[in-house]
Amino acid sequence: MTNTSQKAVYFLGAGASAASDFHLPTMDGILREKDFAGGEYDNLNQFIKDKFCGQPLEGLNLEEVVTAIELSMDTFGSLGKHPEPYIYEARTELNKYVANRLEIDTTKGCTKLEKIITSQMAGRSSADSVITLNYDLVIDTLIKKHIPKEAGNKLGRLHDLLGHDLRGIGGPVVTYEAESPSSWSQDMNIGFYLKLHGSINWLYCPNPNCGHHQIFFPNQNMDDKPGDLCTLCGVPFVSVIVPPTMHKTFEKFPKLGFLWSLAYRELNTADRIVVFGVSFAPSDYYLRWLLKKAITDRDRENNLTLINIDTNPGVCDEIKKITGIEPKRFLSLDEYLAK
Repeated sequence: MTNTSQKAVYFLGAGASAASDFHLPTMDGILREKDFAGGEYDNLNQFIKDKFCGQPLEGLNLEEVVTAIELSMDTFGSLGKHPEPYIYEARTELNKYVANRLEIDTTKGCTKLEKIITSQMAGRSSADSVITLNYDLVIDTLIKKHIPKEAGNKLGRLHDLLGHDLRGIGGPVVTYEAESPSSWSQDMNIGFYLKLHGSINWLYCPNPNCGHHQIFFPNQNMDDKPGDLCTLCGVPFVSVIVPPTMHKTFEKFPKLGFLWSLAYRELNTADRIVVFGVSFAPSDYYLRWLLKKAITDRDRENNLTLINIDTNPGVCDEIKKITGIEPKRFLSLDEYLAK
C-alpha cells in the first residue's frame, strides 16, 4: 500500500476490529449479562448498578463505564468525597473483563485487514502509518505474522517508543537508548504503529514517584499480568486502558502524550488519511481536536485525500464538521480497495 511519493495513514477504530476475521465487539456491544453471572466481576457489576440506575448491561457503552469509573476515582469527579473502596476493585475487574472479551488467537492472521496491513507496511521501511484507538491485538498479530520483531517491524518500533522492553516483570530491564532525547528526528520519514488509548497487553506502574511510572511495558508473551508487583516500588502494575474522554489521562499516563504528538505529526503530513470504523462521538473531545488540528494546521498547498470506511453515513457528517472536508465514503474495506 506504500508509494514512495505518497504517505498514507490508516486511522482505525472499533469498527475495523469488528469487521476483521475476529469479529470483535464494538464499544456498544462488549458488555454481556451472561458474563456477570459467575461472580467474577461482582464489584464491576455493583458499580454499574449503582451509577447507571439499573440500565441493562447490554445497552451500555464500554467507554461510558470506563469514564464513569475514572471520574469516580478522581477527587474532582467524586465531588470531594473519598472514593468507595470497591470502586478500585471494579476498575481492576473492568481491565480483566476487557482483556477476556478482546482475546484472540494470536497465531492466526486476518485475511480482511491483511489487505492494508501488508508485509511492506509492517516493516520499518514503509512511510505509511497505522493509528488505532483499539485496545485489542488484531494489528499487533498481523504485523508479527508478516515480519518477526527481530527482523525489524513497526510493532518493535512502537515498543521502543514506549521506553523499555521488560523481559518479565521480575527480569532485567532493557533500555532503548536513542541517539537523541527527542523523537528520532532522523527517522521521522518512517511510518509508525500508534495505539492512542492503550492496549490490553500494556502494563505500567501507577506510582507517580516510581521510575517505572513514565513508561509502558508491552507484555509480549502475556506471562505478566495486572497485579504483579513493580520491582522498583512494590506497587501492583495496572493495564493501560484509558477512557476516550482522556480526563487527566496525560497526567496519569505521561507516555501517551508522546504517542498522541506523533499521531498529530503523522496525520498532519499524510497525503491520504483512511478512517476506518471510527465514530468520533461527541465525548471523544481530544480525538476530535487531534483530527481537527492536524488537518487545519496543514500546508494548504499539500493536497489531502480523506477517506471514510463505515456503513453509518453520519460518520462522514461528523468528519466534515471536524475538518471542513467532506470525505470520500466507502461502505466496506473491499469497496475501498476496489476503487
